[in-house]
Amino acid sequence: MYEGKTANSIDALIYNGREHIRYLPMIEGTAYYLSSAWQTGSLVFEGVLYKDVAMQYDLVADELVVRHLNGVTGIVLFTERIQSFNLGDKKFVYLHTGAESSLKPGIYEELVRGKLSLYAKRSKFIEQNIVFNVLEQKFIDNNGLYLLKDDKYYPVKKQKEIFALIADKKREVTALMKRSKIKYKSNPELAAIKIVEYYNQISRWYEEVAV
Repeated sequence: MYEGKTANSIDALIYNGREHIRYLPMIEGTAYYLSSAWQTGSLVFEGVLYKDVAMQYDLVADELVVRHLNGVTGIVLFTERIQSFNLGDKKFVYLHTGAESSLKPGIYEELVRGKLSLYAKRSKFIEQNIVFNVLEQKFIDNNGLYLLKDDKYYPVKKQKEIFALIADKKREVTALMKRSKIKYKSNPELAAIKIVEYYNQISRWYEEVAV
């Protein structure tokens, strides 16, 4: 959790990690979140807030890389010491999970936070194929969605898995999907965001009415 401390870049602990090794340029696509270019954002590392940091999120290695003060070298941060970081309007958090959890500890994008929270695991892998005796490689997206309810994480791949967790508001959510023409199969992540946001909204409304 961010403890309210900030640090000057020149003496920041974030520049003490190992050097990041770039991927070979012949691999099609990018290993990084959104773009191979450096992105400026904020970072909470070991309880200290760093602003205006040039970063890249390596989705193959699942590591956050910051640009060194020399303007060239990439430094890999110790993942377990990251609390959160922002790239544009996207927020990522490090989730600590227990041994019995279906969710592995690591960096997740926080899509919705509330009574029911939604997270996405962003990752990539390198696909290799031999075409006419030539090795072709490209980065492939491999994302997953997870719901947090009552301190327990649930992997979500199908609409029915979400509905199983919102059974108390299934009728209202189904009505919303019909009105808004939300099709889960067309865009599972966007549909899940809208479902969870609406579930939290009507849950708050019911709680306020009950008071």
